[in-house]
Amino acid sequence: MGFPYLREMFRIVFIFTALILKSSAVFSQSALYPSNGTLFDDKLHSINIIIPENDFTALQHPDSLWNNKRYPITFVYDEKDTVKQATIRLKGNTSRSSAKKSFRIDFDKIIDNQTYQDLETIYIHGNHNDASMMREFLSAYVMRQMGVPCNRANHVKLYINGEYYGLRSLVEYVDKDFLKTRFGTNKGNNYKCTWPADLAWLGSSEQSYKDVINPSPERERAYDLKTNEDEDDYSRLVSLIDLINNRQNESSFSQEIEAIFNVDGYLKALAAEVLIGHWDNYYYNKNNYFIYDHPNTGKFTYIPYDMDNTYGVQWGVNDINKRNIHNWGNSNVNAPLTESILAQSAYKKQFEGYIFQAIETFYNEKHMFPLVDSLYQKLENAISLDPQYRGELPSTYGYTVNDWKNSIDKGLGDHNTYGIKPFIAERVKSAKEQFLFNHSLNTLNKQEFTVFPNPGNSTFSIKTNSNKPLQLQIKDVNGSCIREVQLHNLETFDASELSPGVYFISNESSVIKWIKSM
Repeated sequence: MGFPYLREMFRIVFIFTALILKSSAVFSQSALYPSNGTLFDDKLHSINIIIPENDFTALQHPDSLWNNKRYPITFVYDEKDTVKQATIRLKGNTSRSSAKKSFRIDFDKIIDNQTYQDLETIYIHGNHNDASMMREFLSAYVMRQMGVPCNRANHVKLYINGEYYGLRSLVEYVDKDFLKTRFGTNKGNNYKCTWPADLAWLGSSEQSYKDVINPSPERERAYDLKTNEDEDDYSRLVSLIDLINNRQNESSFSQEIEAIFNVDGYLKALAAEVLIGHWDNYYYNKNNYFIYDHPNTGKFTYIPYDMDNTYGVQWGVNDINKRNIHNWGNSNVNAPLTESILAQSAYKKQFEGYIFQAIETFYNEKHMFPLVDSLYQKLENAISLDPQYRGELPSTYGYTVNDWKNSIDKGLGDHNTYGIKPFIAERVKSAKEQFLFNHSLNTLNKQEFTVFPNPGNSTFSIKTNSNKPLQLQIKDVNGSCIREVQLHNLETFDASELSPGVYFISNESSVIKWIKSM
């Protein structure tokens, strides 16, 4: 695989992946992303799990795959930061029986409220279905670009007792810490929804929904309340299900659904899921989503997760990157939330508009291909030494280093039906052919202010035509706010103390990149 991109392109692409933006120029974003710390920055870090050998053997024993037993560990990050009283257990579904296990690391189970980089829990995913080891990262990237609340993802080199076990995905857990940073409060009810959580009407009794069980050996509720468990209140969830199943044809439906559900946020998430081919979701497979009842807004918000089976990794669905965006769901699956919303012509156009905007602004070959290439460069050495890709440790599908290299540009057969780049190219092409409406970025991307000169040097000016003062933040590429300003019409600011580089000036609805030249 050739790389015409210079080191500077590599640096710039990963600057963009590290952005902590409250909003984007096209996708106004209500979800806040916290500062990345170093866990989710643009570097490849290492995690070393120190665990007694007999415990590590017991953790992976076939008789123990579903008991969720936690084992004490010492967690070492980048060979320096050490958390001595953490725990590890298996997680996942099919990954539990795979050769490449996924792990859950908890920092607060032995010492209450203990965290690492403000997180109580992290996931280390094996991504055993994905030869490229890139799909989960790229999926989270797209969600974030579109302003969808989603868990952060990165890559990490995993060591067990100092022995290199290969490249893994590091993924944020959707817990109370997540809710606090994304929504400003974690006091609402957060339901983890797994197969067969189709939001179908089962009657007015809350118990009927509590009794729907995911068939995995864990035997958890399909609608599993993860906050406020003592109250065990499903009443508002039942109200939402009642609305989308029983009153979807009433003239007041749009008004009613807007009052209880974040429709705009869902349409953005759905557009992203269609673009990345996330078939193991609510719409296609009644699986893998949270729905959070925000106590301040009174609205539910859809949160997708577990997005590694994307970009052409698929079972039971052919050519998902060519699938009609307006008939994308599974004809054998009841999905009343999506169907009731897209039955409204205004929402249907809005959904298509978000796909159009994504393609025009970032989900295209010009933007995504350099990002994939830079990921390749970042991960290449870790993969070349990975004992599973080298055949030194067992793996589920026997992927080799050459398979990893080829997975960018072509499919590998079986469930890896497309390379990442061909998937993106075909999805963009087919989506454009399936548009039913006319769209324009000019009508949707209305900046409230302008910044000039751009690039600039020792000073820059910001101008607005708004009748009201604008509250603006200036952030560096790591998402740290370095200045807050109140803008009245036209003002000039001193930038002499700022280092050369990229900065982002934003308010609630717009963000502009400003570059300070050398």
